[in-house]
Amino acid sequence: VYTGYTYEWNEQQNDASLVPNEGVVRELDGITWTYPSRIDCLRCHTEQAGFTLSLESRQLNVVDDAGLDQMDLMAEHGYLDSASPEKLDSFISEHALSDESISIEERATSWLHVNCSSCHRGAGSAGRAEWDARFEASLAERRVCEQKPFETVGLVPAAEALFAPGSHEFSTLWLRANSRGEQISMPPIASTVVDQVGIDLLAAWIDSYNEACPALGDALPGRVQAQDYEKSFDLTAGSADNACSRGDNTDLEVTNDMGGSCAVGNVDPGEWLEFEVHATDAELHTLVLRASSGHTPNDEVAHIQVKIDDAIVFDQVNIPNNGWSTYQDVEAGPLSLEPGNHTVRITFTTGFTNLNYFELR
Repeated sequence: VYTGYTYEWNEQQNDASLVPNEGVVRELDGITWTYPSRIDCLRCHTEQAGFTLSLESRQLNVVDDAGLDQMDLMAEHGYLDSASPEKLDSFISEHALSDESISIEERATSWLHVNCSSCHRGAGSAGRAEWDARFEASLAERRVCEQKPFETVGLVPAAEALFAPGSHEFSTLWLRANSRGEQISMPPIASTVVDQVGIDLLAAWIDSYNEACPALGDALPGRVQAQDYEKSFDLTAGSADNACSRGDNTDLEVTNDMGGSCAVGNVDPGEWLEFEVHATDAELHTLVLRASSGHTPNDEVAHIQVKIDDAIVFDQVNIPNNGWSTYQDVEAGPLSLEPGNHTVRITFTTGFTNLNYFELR
């Protein structure tokens, strides 16, 4: 069990006292310093990051001012379980963030990892925003380029992307990091001074990107298998144990239907699947759901809702009640998507539906 504790040095700098549970705020040399509460400690020391910060090879693989290799020293004293620990190249140090001989992407992504990755680690992140700040992630894997934030910052109405290529002033990554004392500030606690070097670097990195955002997910027109969802919402704990299972609560089952080996089934009303897709043209196509339905209460017709980005494009797609194993192509209707990345959410409004795949033809 991990718990956060904060200590405050005395004026002589030779002893420290445990800060009260609720934390304290001090004015020191004209700067406001926050000693986090025990609850606030765990807002950064997250379960997703293993509760520790900085204890990773890229952070520890440094030589100190005395010329001592920190990882070798820790191994020598038994703090690491190997006398020869694996060493990854270290992050770009704070002193080298302005060094233009190092690529701007390497400098910026080092800064993002060190400052943001304790919470922002992709799907399953702590908090609400599921973009990925980890150093190893590609720009596509970060889920930031022209991706809408969980909520807008409010200061700049046009800022509707986490990362707006070529425009840091419209990128909420930069806007949040460049704010202090407001609800949108990042980090949200214990910081009253903007890291100007880091902010300038983040702005330069965003402004230097003058390409189209990398493609996310499956290409449309084309086919997207139901089991390849990016996110899902399931109302019942546990799922069937079979070759299709992904280890979450979403119920997947083996199917002999054409065009796929796994299907999502046993759905309750209101459950949904979410997919990242990439539209390759703006032509008019037909959206087709490969689905089946066995029965519904009172023999009602089962139906599905299809939402793309923030808009419901098909509110009620009826799925004929022809039997669980009788999959059929159900045309939702004509659809045109702007080229680029989109999020498709399929909601099983009534439940009682199996889904093998959907496609844009």
